[in-house]
Amino acid sequence: LDSEELGLQRIISTLANKNDEIQNFIDTLNHTLKGVQENSSNILSELDEEFDSLYSILDEVKESMINCIKQEQARKSQELQSQISQCNNALENSEELLEFATRSLDIKEPEEFSKVQKNCINTLNKESCFFKSFAFLY
Repeated sequence: LDSEELGLQRIISTLANKNDEIQNFIDTLNHTLKGVQENSSNILSELDEEFDSLYSILDEVKESMINCIKQEQARKSQELQSQISQCNNALENSEELLEFATRSLDIKEPEEFSKVQKNCINTLNKESCFFKSFAFLY
């Protein structure tokens, strides 16, 4: 073979080697790309699982807090209903006492009037104690 053919053979050999190197590099890049895609897919899947777990925990905490709030509301409502009932009773008693005291103004006998007056004062003292027990609300 002459030198031109020999030079061409070397060029062909060099090009073939470079093509092999390029193909190997492409294979390496494809392998790396596949790894990146698999890793990303795995990471996204793990992230979904982690957030699902967090959402589950948050839902449990939310339910617990809702139950606590509802129980506290029920307790306070019951307490307030009881206080309203007691105050209504006290108001009714006070109105009866007011009526009784007003009628007692018509009593002409001093002894009878004094007895009624003491009864009114005792009842008033009991009622004022009752209202003092609610003073903390204001």
